[in-house]
Amino acid sequence: MRKPGSPWQDLRLRQAVNLAIDRPELIQDLKGNGVIIPALIPVQAFGYDPDLTPYPFDLAKARHLLQEAGYPDGLVLTLIAPEDLEMQAISISMMLEQAGFQVDFQVLDQKTFHRLTTLDGMAQPARQTWDIALWSFLDYLNFPVFLFYHYFALDGPVDWVDEQPVLRQLYTQALHAVNPDQQQAVIRQMERHTRDQAYFLFLYNPIQLYAVNKAVAFVPQVTTLLPLAETSVREEHWSVRQTAGPETPGTEQALRADPHNREQVAVGQAVYARHCAACHGVNLEGQPNWRQRLPTGHYPAPPHDATGHTWHHPDRYLFETVKYGWQRFAPPGYQSNMQGFQDRLTDAEIWAVLAFIKSRWPPAIQAQQEQVNRRAQAVQQHGGSVQTPRP
Repeated sequence: MRKPGSPWQDLRLRQAVNLAIDRPELIQDLKGNGVIIPALIPVQAFGYDPDLTPYPFDLAKARHLLQEAGYPDGLVLTLIAPEDLEMQAISISMMLEQAGFQVDFQVLDQKTFHRLTTLDGMAQPARQTWDIALWSFLDYLNFPVFLFYHYFALDGPVDWVDEQPVLRQLYTQALHAVNPDQQQAVIRQMERHTRDQAYFLFLYNPIQLYAVNKAVAFVPQVTTLLPLAETSVREEHWSVRQTAGPETPGTEQALRADPHNREQVAVGQAVYARHCAACHGVNLEGQPNWRQRLPTGHYPAPPHDATGHTWHHPDRYLFETVKYGWQRFAPPGYQSNMQGFQDRLTDAEIWAVLAFIKSRWPPAIQAQQEQVNRRAQAVQQHGGSVQTPRP
């Protein structure tokens, strides 16, 4: 960070935060919607280096570097994020704290976030108190030398990097290169230098998802932008179909998991004690080392408290996982001992278990999970589906 006395001028600290992030776990928290990157450039972009290795997840080394840099008792840092990156920020904050950092995590509205991070017109950048700002950015030109390196590292509006002279030299070479192969080779040198210097906290590329009404003929664009010139609707779309009158909504009210319904929570607590506590823990704490594969190839039972990622999923997904078993939804290569309970529990009992689990979460986590529910319900009500591609 460009301010006098900033601890982030120490390479060891920048490397420590990169080593503290379990990127596969972060992507799993986001339902598989991402591809890990080693530096700034997206995987399919011009100049991406397939031979450049991303930072591994290494808590021991992260803690060692933190201590070596002069912070044996940890370092307090402020992480800010816009509202659309709140879930990512929560997961990243928890991972950084496991490495010894003490994180002050702040979610800001877009206007406030840009006011604190955009240098254009900022009177005194050195007075900013945040340490890490989470950004998402689209290179719609597929020319990362400009839209990534200029924007974030070399005199751009969000350039908080105190870069080494070699990066600017490579940047100049890339801009003057005429031959595409030569230009790509220079960009890859920039990527390697940027990765080694840990100028940024490198995370992942999100995979663009579209939720589309079944009655819409939608043509996705390579740029991931949304020009609708080639999009049309079919005869069954609500805007063009002929109907005799309004549709009659279903009269059956769906069950739900209500953490504030004391009766439902009490039933769920009893069911959890009989059927779930043996694996997931009496206090929802899960089994030790639940992120590490067992010799059998399976993973231990994860926690269902706020330290896990149960709350990252909507109620309907959790219900179907309990009813039909996790293996039905697991990514390729993931083996789970979680079997379905459809022959042992009624639907009402499953909803009650979920209500009990949710009742044990802090209010902030309950609110986050309720937002996940609302987004999932909105997709379902519009007749679309969201698929989760895996990296």
